[in-house]
Amino acid sequence: MHNKLFTIKTKSTKSKARTGVLNLGHGQVQTPVFMGIGTAGSVKSLDNDDLIRLNAEIILGNTYHLWLRPGMEVIQKANGLHQFIDWKRPILTDSGGFQAFSLSKIRRFSDEGVFFDSQVDGHKRFLSPEISMAIQTILGSDIALVLDECLPAEVTLETAKSAMHRTFEWAKRSQQAFEKLTKEPLEYLKLSEFEKEQMNYTLKKMPLAREARRSQRGQNGLSEFYQQNTFPVLEDYFDGKSTFFPKNPRYLFGIPQGAQFVNLRKESAKMTMDLDFPGYSIGGVANGGEPEEMMYSQVLAQTEILEEHKPRHLLGVGTPKDIIEMVKRGIDMFDCVYPTRNARHGSLHVWTNIETLEYETIKVQSSRFQTDFSAINANSKLPELQNYSKAYLRHLFKAGETLAYRLATLNNLEFYYDLMAKLREKIELGQI
Repeated sequence: MHNKLFTIKTKSTKSKARTGVLNLGHGQVQTPVFMGIGTAGSVKSLDNDDLIRLNAEIILGNTYHLWLRPGMEVIQKANGLHQFIDWKRPILTDSGGFQAFSLSKIRRFSDEGVFFDSQVDGHKRFLSPEISMAIQTILGSDIALVLDECLPAEVTLETAKSAMHRTFEWAKRSQQAFEKLTKEPLEYLKLSEFEKEQMNYTLKKMPLAREARRSQRGQNGLSEFYQQNTFPVLEDYFDGKSTFFPKNPRYLFGIPQGAQFVNLRKESAKMTMDLDFPGYSIGGVANGGEPEEMMYSQVLAQTEILEEHKPRHLLGVGTPKDIIEMVKRGIDMFDCVYPTRNARHGSLHVWTNIETLEYETIKVQSSRFQTDFSAINANSKLPELQNYSKAYLRHLFKAGETLAYRLATLNNLEFYYDLMAKLREKIELGQI
């Protein structure tokens, strides 16, 4: 069954690199692939025609952001994210866990899920494996990800081990919920009710659990709580009335973790494999501040274990150099804000020699480009980048014109898509 999703075309004899094809409900995707980040349902400053011209075969949608705004009522009434944003190609959605961790000043993890304060309206929200799966079902993405516990770049062994085991338990719950939701999605009003009930249960349990760790009396109180309360489950919220149902085949990827500890990375890969997901999204590598070699060893420890015939996605990586190195270590799919965020700050990726994968990153706002009337990219397939000059782009940034963001984003994403095409070519020629 799983091999319907991913076909390997070419395997390198020099490294773990390979080319392949993802067969998804909204189309095929050539791998290795880079996915542009469509945070709130759009890749910032671009429209879908731009993405088609760049040949973006798949984009990433952020579960957390779309859940909070515009909300599941809007998405469900639009019949899913594809229809809402008028995108006819594949979409991968993340689980929402990383944003709950990174964007909220106050967040609390528990075995049940994670509390956080919404940066949209300040309200307390609760995200659990079941809620994440219900949101992603309403979004209707081709690939969904399990909810995982995210960590800072470097943590203690004890913290990493605890998060790894919690992520594994959440992966099991995500998988069970995903399978139930493929038979009947949760209607948005029921999802809101479900979130409140899971949140209330967890809020009552948390102080009792803390007391139980300290004393026997607390343990008795927790036992009494369990006798009187059961954790709300999906089945109680299905009402058979939902008219929305994603029509495309959908896949759920597991997330192996392990922080900076190679032994935990190996253990987490084996545990996640036991659940037999159709693909994997390696997490916890790009949280910020990791030395390159640590990142590379973390990933290699897991790609050496994860089944070769399944696709491997690396969450949040990265720079062009990191992508080249990670492809050699067996990664098929990438996503990162790096090219689009850099673009908005006037940093442009420019090839110095695409055949040898040599490039530089220039700051177009620098005074040296004030009278540089050469094309933004003379080799581009886009007329805008062939015709507008670096001097003009510098002026647009200095003047605060929004066209600057669009042109710079087109440049950087074209660079990334050209990078992936060149990597595929080099793998097929046996050069990587």
